[in-house]
Amino acid sequence: MKKWILVALALTPMASFAGKNHPMGGCGLLYMAGLRENKPGPQIVASIFNASMGTQTFGITSGTSGCTEEGLVALSVETEVYAAANFKDLQREIVAGGGEFLVGFADLLGVRAEKRPELFQVLQEKYTSLFPSADSGSLEMLNALRQELAQRPDLLA
Repeated sequence: MKKWILVALALTPMASFAGKNHPMGGCGLLYMAGLRENKPGPQIVASIFNASMGTQTFGITSGTSGCTEEGLVALSVETEVYAAANFKDLQREIVAGGGEFLVGFADLLGVRAEKRPELFQVLQEKYTSLFPSADSGSLEMLNALRQELAQRPDLLA
């Protein structure tokens, strides 16, 4: 029993290498499988599994399994929380083509300052794709945004 606890404690800090845009358990196979709930139980399981199976190390070195420094896969909790908390403001500023909430959102996406005007223009042009109905929410907007930005990786470089 004591050995298991020591192993768990030794492996858990490895999750800190995952990067700031990930849940507590970090990136890796369970992150890709959808285990992103930021509660201690699931994240302890995720961090131990990812670390012990080598999925996190492989993901970090290969840039897969959600372990990217920049890019769409790395969008996670911070971006989702920001989009949900500022949804109406983002919606309004996308129509306007800019604003402080949109600048903060661009920062979370990893868009460099010189690329922001181009991003804001793309968002403005794709407004109906990002918000297809009056009932569209922040997660729908983020999913549509991922699809749009997948075709424009230059905005995130």
